[in-house]
Amino acid sequence: MSDNIKKGLMGVTVDETAISKVMPEINSLTYRGYAAQDLCANCQFEEVAYLILNGQLPNKKQLKRFIKEETKERSLSKGLINILKNVPKKSHPMDVARTAVSFMGLEDKETTSTTPEANLRKAMRIFSKTPTALAAFYRLRKGKKIITPKKKLSFAENFFHMCFGKVPNKDIVKCAAYGALYHDLTGIEVKKLVIIQACEDGEVQLFQKYDTMYYMKLLEQYINEFVNYHKGEKFANV
Repeated sequence: MSDNIKKGLMGVTVDETAISKVMPEINSLTYRGYAAQDLCANCQFEEVAYLILNGQLPNKKQLKRFIKEETKERSLSKGLINILKNVPKKSHPMDVARTAVSFMGLEDKETTSTTPEANLRKAMRIFSKTPTALAAFYRLRKGKKIITPKKKLSFAENFFHMCFGKVPNKDIVKCAAYGALYHDLTGIEVKKLVIIQACEDGEVQLFQKYDTMYYMKLLEQYINEFVNYHKGEKFANV
């Protein structure tokens, strides 16, 4: 037996990927060559999803087509809904996600096709349906009715809608998230949230929120409601 056998995952290369890379020299994780923080600051979620699946950022026409495909595939089959209804309520959401994705693969109309084109279409369907499945499980474990997806909402907005039945003010919550991240990285307290919005008619609107803790707590509430897998488990901080 060789003395070079690697135990566990330390030093073991399972495979190589062109999708992501850890870049210590810039203190970042990159996706298709783009730093994660740059993507967060300059792209919407759907653009990053397109980048990961297709290898490049979309133009306006490609993004519009991508969003149309994603919203079209959000609904779950009756078979998957029945499975989610019978999953033990104490199950970990990652286990539920694994089970849901496995079933999606089995019931997919192209399940036996392994061409690159078919694999991309299947990946798109799984990408669209997985948030719906997790939101449905989140509602079921709380004894609440499943909320169906809305095509007019963005990917992130629709997920909030399916979990909580409402969509938060995305600009304020996003601003609060940046404030929390800035405080975590620098130790400097953010005392005011400022949003400058350019309207189509050329008008510029300015929103200033001094009660930053309210929005930090709102952000923490949304995060905790989703990731609080087990009763009594909470994030101490955002």
